[in-house]
Order: sequence, then C-alpha cells, then structure tokens
Amino acid sequence: MDAKGNFSRVLPYDEITNFSEGLAAVRKTGKWGFINTEGKEVIPLQWAGVNPFSDGIAPVQLSAGDLPYFIDKTGRKAFDLPSGYRFVGPYSEGIAKVAANNLGGYMDKTGKIAIPAKYPNLGSFVNGMAIVVNAQNKYGFIDKTGKEVIPLSFDEAGDFSADGLAPVRQGTLWGFVDKTGKMTISLQYEVVSNFKNGVCAVRKGGKVGYIDTQNKEIVPLLFEDGKEFLDDFAAVKLNGKWGFANLNGKGKLVIPANYENVGKFYENLVFVKLNGKVGAINRAGATIVPFAYEDAGEFAGGIAYVKKNGKFGIVDNNGKEIIPTVCDAAGNYQNGKIAVIVSFKGYEVRALRK
Repeated sequence: MDAKGNFSRVLPYDEITNFSEGLAAVRKTGKWGFINTEGKEVIPLQWAGVNPFSDGIAPVQLSAGDLPYFIDKTGRKAFDLPSGYRFVGPYSEGIAKVAANNLGGYMDKTGKIAIPAKYPNLGSFVNGMAIVVNAQNKYGFIDKTGKEVIPLSFDEAGDFSADGLAPVRQGTLWGFVDKTGKMTISLQYEVVSNFKNGVCAVRKGGKVGYIDTQNKEIVPLLFEDGKEFLDDFAAVKLNGKWGFANLNGKGKLVIPANYENVGKFYENLVFVKLNGKVGAINRAGATIVPFAYEDAGEFAGGIAYVKKNGKFGIVDNNGKEIIPTVCDAAGNYQNGKIAVIVSFKGYEVRALRK
C-alpha cells in the first residue's frame, strides 16, 4: 500500500495467516499453500492442513486426520514424522518438540529423534537451553544433548534470556540462575520479568521497579505495575493510571500517568486509552492519532489498523485515516512489506504494500 492508502494487489484467497520466515499460508476452496511477501504463490495449494514455517520446515497434511509430513521452503518433502510420535512444535534453534505416550521429547531438522520423549511437560529451546518438567512438577533445564544441566528442583521457571539468566521460583519468591545453575540473584522477588538488554522488571513489597543483571536497582521500586523497557521507555502504573518512565531518568515519569491502558512504542508512537477511547501519542506525549477509536494495532511501516463502531480501517503516522473504518477485520500480518485487510465485501483478502 502506498502513502495514500492505495492497494497494490488483491489476493483472491479465503484465508491468509501471519507471515513466518517470509511465507504466509493461504487457503482457497479447502486447500492450503504458501505465498511470499510479494503475494506470489510460491508453494501451490494442495494440502488439507498446514502449520507455519519455523527454521525452514513446515508440517503439512494431505487429508484431514492424516499424520503430518514435513516440507522445505520449495515445497519438497523433507521427511516423515517418526513412527509413534506426534508433532508439537514449533522448531526453535533447529529442534522441535514432539510427543509419544503423553511424554515430550525433541526432533531435529532431519526427522531424527534428538532427545527421547520422557518429560510430562517441556518448553522450546531458547538461547541453547530448554525448560523441562518432571512428574513431580519440578522445573529444570536441559541442553541440546539432553543433559539435565540444571536439576529439576524449582517450582517454576522461565526461559534463558540473551543475558544468560533465567527466572526461577521456589515457594512464593523468584530469583535468577545462570547456565551453570548458580543462583546469581537470590530468591527475593514476588514477580519478575525476563531480562532484556540487561534490564528486568521486579516486584517486591507490592511495588515494581527495575534491576540490572547484578541486581542493582536502576529504577526505584515505586510503581504499582510496570512493563518491559523498549528503547529506554517503559510503561509504569501509578495511582491506578499508566504513564511512561525513562531508563536514563532513573524512573522519572517522562509522560504523566494519565491513561487507562497503554501499549508499547513502535516507530516512536504508542496507542493509549484515555476516557475509554484509544489514540496514539509520541515520545513527548503529544497526541498524533485522535482519541476516537475502540482498539488499534501497533505501527509498522508507518501505518496501523484502528477500530471504530466495530469496523476497521488504517491510519498513518500523521494520524490521517487513509482507509476508512468500514472493514470487517484487519491485522498486522506484515513481514517488511505487506499488511492484510479482510474487506467488507465478503471474505476478499487484500494485501497492502507499505
């Protein structure tokens, strides 16, 4: 779609999914295939069911109820699902979750069982480690060889971040371990988030603040609630309302806590709710998109969808409504170039070039 809201192409499908790794699944007359970000049908419609691509592999079914087999991005068959297993997926870091006899294990990208099914519950691999849970509902971590590098001794756990730390809980308190299992931040917090870019939200004594990987308090525990920092801005709640704090300001409110709800900043704009209506503000707190909508999606490529009176449209980053709110549905399906609207004319799916 250009800056004036003109459609660049109409895609004649009954259904279209989110893009994943540059491809989106599309359905027409009961058959599924895949298109690329230009809207070109690169894998013909031939399957009764498909899943998104992950790590270059996608499971597909020729007929409803069939066991899936796996294709690559050319549409060629890569391998069959091993006998006795069902696919849980998705692939992450070259390994996917599979299950047999109500227990979970892992399969590699050649279809070989890499780690046998033996855990009642398990997570995907993230930063080289995966959460596994035993029959006693205790959490620990394995590496890609299947070795239990952190014993299954915790009541709950979260994935390892790129900072090399994972949140773990025993009883009612959370702390953090490193990849050797060393407790680098002791069990002391009521709630924690994952570290991102060296910063983590924590709750202690009913108040929320932010710490670094050394457990240094970089934003004081002053707030009722808080969300993760994104580009040095974090949404925080004070006296029942949301505003924004700046990491460099040591928690100083750079946008007052006046809002009933807030999203995250994307392309220097964020949708917020004021007096029951949604609009968008910039980093200075100035209104860019008027408070006239029921809902909205984040900005991407200079556009965002909005909802008014149950109908959807598109606004640009100047607050101009470039497609009126007359559509039945809209969503952020873009992957660099394309968003999707299901138009008010039945189920006609249109791709918008950004």
